[in-house]
Amino acid sequence: MSISLDQQTQKENYDVALAIKLLKSFNLFLGIWYNHFNAILVDAGEMASEIDAGNNFESIPRHRVRRRKRQFDYENQDEPIIDTQGKYKIEFFYDLDDTVISSLEERLS
Repeated sequence: MSISLDQQTQKENYDVALAIKLLKSFNLFLGIWYNHFNAILVDAGEMASEIDAGNNFESIPRHRVRRRKRQFDYENQDEPIIDTQGKYKIEFFYDLDDTVISSLEERLS
């Protein structure tokens, strides 16, 4: 019988050792999940087609990029991300995953 992390932590009397074990396994899962972005996109596309929703990324309106004057030549200028899928991957998926992983590691240490 498998007990989910959510069910275990919401019980009035719960086993702390089991909760920590579940948190560690969830943290391991997130580390694996981090490297499977393309598989997640395929699954999301299949779910979107089942409910007749669009499974593509909306194009981002382009605005003039504000340039800051650099004091030193070795400071590289950041190029804007043009690919909408890459922008989603970097600015949302990785950011969310990093936040969750670091929060879990902070609580488990």
